[in-house]
Amino acid sequence: MIPEKYLDISIDQTQLDMELSKNIYILRYWLNRITTLTAERDKVKKEIKSREAEIRLEIDENPEKFRLAKRNKDNVDSIIETDSQLSNLQSDLISINSDLGQAYNYRDLFNERKEAIHNLIKLFLNNYYAEGNHPELQCYQDNADERTRRKQAKQDLDKALKKRKKRAKNGNS
Repeated sequence: MIPEKYLDISIDQTQLDMELSKNIYILRYWLNRITTLTAERDKVKKEIKSREAEIRLEIDENPEKFRLAKRNKDNVDSIIETDSQLSNLQSDLISINSDLGQAYNYRDLFNERKEAIHNLIKLFLNNYYAEGNHPELQCYQDNADERTRRKQAKQDLDKALKKRKKRAKNGNS
């Protein structure tokens, strides 16, 4: 079972430095896992070849043990396919290949995560977040600017009306 910390791809944008160092640690885990699984796969492949050779040698030395009246390729292949030890080794190989494929996928995923972190760092260094250059938030900024303009216009209008009233009052007195 793979620990959850090696599967988490989320990025905390407030701690990009920590995310980058965490990503390096996780990538190292997946690369080590790939190395280990590749060595296991190669070992099982050798064991399969060795077992097949043992069975072929055994058939050559003692065909009566396998009740072979006539030795041909199909008979030998069927005996090899029915060997339980060889079947177990082939099952192990399938399992290892599956785990290896998963490890490669996670390695690629965390390489993409590393690139995403680098891109976020570039945005941060270019003051993307400080200057409010978020296109998706621009409509809210536009609405706030419009409200400020309306409020200022209302205040100016109120001042102008007060001045008129004052002038009218002073003129009528």
